[in-house]
Amino acid sequence: MNNLYAQHIDAKMAVYQSVFATTPWRRIAVHAGSEHMQFLDDLAYPYKPNPYFSEWLPLADRPDAYLLVDSQRARPQLLLKQQEDFWHSPPAPIPADIAAAFDIDHYRTQAQLRRYLALDRASVLIAEGGSAAASELSHPAEQHNNAAVLHLIDFQRACKSAYEIDCIGAANRIAVQGHRAAQAAFRAGGSEYAIHQAYLTATQQTESELPYGNICALNEHAAILHHMRLHKRAPAAQRSLLIDAGASCAGYAADVTRTYQADPQTKDPQARDPQAQKPLQDGDFAALLAGIEANQQQLAGACRPGADYLDLHLSMHAMLTQLLCDMGVIKVSAQQAAEQGLSRAFCPHGLGHLIGIQVHDRGGHQCDPQGQLRPPPEQHASLRCTRTLAENMVVTIEPGAYFIPGLLQPLRQTQPGSIDWALVDKLMPFGGVRIEDNVLVTAGQPRNLTREAFAALSA
Repeated sequence: MNNLYAQHIDAKMAVYQSVFATTPWRRIAVHAGSEHMQFLDDLAYPYKPNPYFSEWLPLADRPDAYLLVDSQRARPQLLLKQQEDFWHSPPAPIPADIAAAFDIDHYRTQAQLRRYLALDRASVLIAEGGSAAASELSHPAEQHNNAAVLHLIDFQRACKSAYEIDCIGAANRIAVQGHRAAQAAFRAGGSEYAIHQAYLTATQQTESELPYGNICALNEHAAILHHMRLHKRAPAAQRSLLIDAGASCAGYAADVTRTYQADPQTKDPQARDPQAQKPLQDGDFAALLAGIEANQQQLAGACRPGADYLDLHLSMHAMLTQLLCDMGVIKVSAQQAAEQGLSRAFCPHGLGHLIGIQVHDRGGHQCDPQGQLRPPPEQHASLRCTRTLAENMVVTIEPGAYFIPGLLQPLRQTQPGSIDWALVDKLMPFGGVRIEDNVLVTAGQPRNLTREAFAALSA
């Protein structure tokens, strides 16, 4: 890992050197971010580092640090804030292999910070507004988060170094530990809150360490795409669980979703769903779950260099349309259903996104390093990635099918004969299905980092 990290820093230096070679800027300062206090209180919100800082340094406990990259210096500089504080735990020591890659200095006062930063007219600052360094840049405005600089960095970020791939793989292994524990908690009849707590215990990550808030959705809650209001009481009858939960490693994210159907063997076989008055086990939902799983694996296998991610997204909708036709949910032909766009009411989100130092890595719509955009089609506006896939990109592949009342209700009026509404009503209490893996594009067969993690846990 030490050698991989050194190579990673060299790659990041090459990206910044390309900025110096193609723009007038000669010095880039990246602020790690500051702690933010709650309104009229002395308590801070959970601190999250600036991703432009984190892709260089896996330091999650160093607010107000700065990364300095200068065209005239061969090594990056790390500037740390030094202060005496007996109220809080000190930050963890910087690992030796990380410290060895930087020239490290410390500052105590704003005057010292100003001297170290040396922000002149050839400097760019990457930082949120309101930072101490940003206050020094009253003009010109393009020195703060310069668009040309960010476009180049964002475009290059899509292709990961070997170090980054290792970190994402490790994050997936941590997440899979949590998913196995969540599945067991679901099988034991746990509430959404209990499932979430089982996940945290298994991953040994606090809520603030997770890359995003866990989605633990039982039954019809799976139709709420970002259901995060976790219920602390288990439902009277369990039908399904959709859990979308990740983990972090050195600042890099895993983003994993699984859907499970209640096992009647763990319940009273006479138990009934009070809403639909049917047995807990349902063959139609099982068929939907199996179909989405098969589609997901086919789409993951198509993540090859040169593949158009927008085309993969459209293939997801074609597969979903055929699946719903085969199940009898859609009663017209697949061609007619596609022409009417019926699948969009069952899956309103995109196929996935770039993933890395951010859950939704920036640059997903960029066509080139200059920032030209390829926005998604209007009918698929939520698609976060329209890139042509290249070797060492990592993307999520997350097809789904949901029974969302607000999206289906209009079709009851406009397409009354195109959909088997009795079957939809039967499936609606299950909420929906989503399966999500993190897939690495290689020169050959893609590597499914999530499936590798599940296989390793089962070995």
